[in-house]
Amino acid sequence: NIAGITWENYIIDITSLDDEIKRVTSDIYNTNVKVTLRNDPYGSSSYLIQRGDTYPWLGAECTIYEAYREGDTFSGLSCINKYIIDEVNEIDTSKFTLNLCSKVTNIDDKWIEPVVNLTDYPYAYEDAGKIVPFLYGSQIMIPTVKTDWGANTKLVSAINASQTTGITLSESARFPNSGTVQIDDEKISYTGITSYVLTGVTRGVSGTTAVAHSATTTIWEVKSYYYSLVSKYPCTVDNVYAQIGNGIYRITSGVGSVTSGGRQYVRSTGIITVDSTNLSLTDGIGVSDTIGFSSTGASKNPYPVGGGGGWTNTSNAYDGCDATYAYGSGSTVLNVYFSGTSYGTITEQYFWIKYAAASGLNWKSGSNGSYSALPATGGDTVTYTVRKYSGYTNWDEGVDFSSDLGGTPRVYEVWKEIIYNPTLTKSGSASKTGTVALTGNIPIQSIDNFLVMATSLTSNNPGQVIYHFLNTQLGISDSEIDIDSFTTAQSFYVANGYSLDTYVSESITPSKFLSELCEECRSTIQYIKGKWTLTVLPSSAPTSIATIDSTMVSGEYGRFVFGSSPKKDIKNSITASYKKAYVKMETESDWIKTVSTSDATSISKYGTYSENIEFNHIRNDTCATNLITFKLLQQKYPLLMLQFDVFWEYVNLLVGDTITITNGLYNNMQFYVEKIDRTQQGIKISAIQWY
Repeated sequence: NIAGITWENYIIDITSLDDEIKRVTSDIYNTNVKVTLRNDPYGSSSYLIQRGDTYPWLGAECTIYEAYREGDTFSGLSCINKYIIDEVNEIDTSKFTLNLCSKVTNIDDKWIEPVVNLTDYPYAYEDAGKIVPFLYGSQIMIPTVKTDWGANTKLVSAINASQTTGITLSESARFPNSGTVQIDDEKISYTGITSYVLTGVTRGVSGTTAVAHSATTTIWEVKSYYYSLVSKYPCTVDNVYAQIGNGIYRITSGVGSVTSGGRQYVRSTGIITVDSTNLSLTDGIGVSDTIGFSSTGASKNPYPVGGGGGWTNTSNAYDGCDATYAYGSGSTVLNVYFSGTSYGTITEQYFWIKYAAASGLNWKSGSNGSYSALPATGGDTVTYTVRKYSGYTNWDEGVDFSSDLGGTPRVYEVWKEIIYNPTLTKSGSASKTGTVALTGNIPIQSIDNFLVMATSLTSNNPGQVIYHFLNTQLGISDSEIDIDSFTTAQSFYVANGYSLDTYVSESITPSKFLSELCEECRSTIQYIKGKWTLTVLPSSAPTSIATIDSTMVSGEYGRFVFGSSPKKDIKNSITASYKKAYVKMETESDWIKTVSTSDATSISKYGTYSENIEFNHIRNDTCATNLITFKLLQQKYPLLMLQFDVFWEYVNLLVGDTITITNGLYNNMQFYVEKIDRTQQGIKISAIQWY
């Protein structure tokens, strides 16, 4: 069916009718279906191809149906899928071929990246060309985009305090024909601009004082309000901060959040007020670390302050250099100490240990508990993370190592991350030198940018996020979305604490963006039989859709063909970075948190195969830990790969289905269908073993 017309009688052949999705990554692959049609007469046209002169073939929707034939009777008509005509080739008087692409590819082809341009944002000179950002999630600190901060240029030559003529601008096109400009702290009104020169000038207006100004000094347009874009969609703005140099300051007056044209903005007056009390440095840490102290928790990464024991070069385990190490043997003990300075009440501690141990290494956290063995690394260097809860509430909680398991282990570095409720009244001096806080009124020209703590109006439930992107951003109607599958998935996300909290300010490809969202909530998104379907991947194999035995297998030998996933696919030591730092100072990381996991049995059997992952769309600790545990489950061992041809009359499978194989070699084993290719003879299945 193409554009509402059925073309069955014109069909010569349909090839490459396949569908594919990768379980581990949720990557969606484009199909390349070819439909060959007879170029017979149609209506008043001598050839069918000529119909495209009035109703273009390119871009038309094509639906392919499948029917079962029993003798001369067809039954069981069902939609295989919907496609878009991408190319028309091989045209002659007898036939022509339509190349079809998937709906997934079509959304990429039709995607128009929203860009800050001077048509929609006439005064966005500073940030023109940036992507219009959008937000999903709650309480995320993000930068704004300057869409109207007024014109600015340079003073061509110096002027004295009484001069009212010859005030020349380097560039004047952006300035209004009359208004007020500001040079340093002085405001100057004017009634016109002629050849870059201000005319009708009055110096020292609005209570300012006329003074001399040097050449190349910046001249600013004075406006009633200055606008900065927060998000493409309305959201709530809980707090607004000013970024000035390498400092962040809470703003108490002079800014507000407004919605205009369906977008969210921060609107500022020319003067804002910052309250240094909110960002005081009385706890002895840097300015940027004070952000979020009004929340229930924060994190800090203490580094060891000393050590002791019988190991050679003890200090190398806490010198901040990954290339040096402490090493020892026998039953001697290495102690690593942390500062006892308290910044609040500890709720959790993560100990990070970078080490190498051929046969083993004993450790314990200070005075708590007894020694336990760290996994042997076979001589490889690994980073091991241990999470500590109740009982580990001391800031000086240290680490002891003993090598009495044998061998000569090496400890490269030890540090820890502390989750705590900050104490804001602690006394002490600031660790940051220079001017660390501003008070009073600050002109907007002194601000590098506004930062906001924002929350989207859309729920951060992954199902709601994915639905909003499909429906609102891509324009896909509910009739093409399997709402039931989304409802089922959302229940899983709620029960397991999953959320997607992300800020998008860079160019995206919709299909890749959807794959990333799904991978970070252990799900897949498929376009199945004309509907977008969301499916959560379980931790164990679900009930099989069908059982396949040798009598159902077609082909020359009628057999199952097995193989194993390649060695490169084994990942038994996984570290993920998450909670992206959308606002960061020069010395800060792109990521706020990391989490690691490994499988000692797999490492012992195959060696260490590590993987470093970046989760771009989650900020949830529970979600991050769950995800890497799930990834480890899928990748810690090689898995069987299966291919076979099956007679179409025996089975009607979809990508993502689970099947059971009846076979003398691997009997009653369950497989996940990753790819289906329909051929003239039947259906070719590619599947991977359930973990």
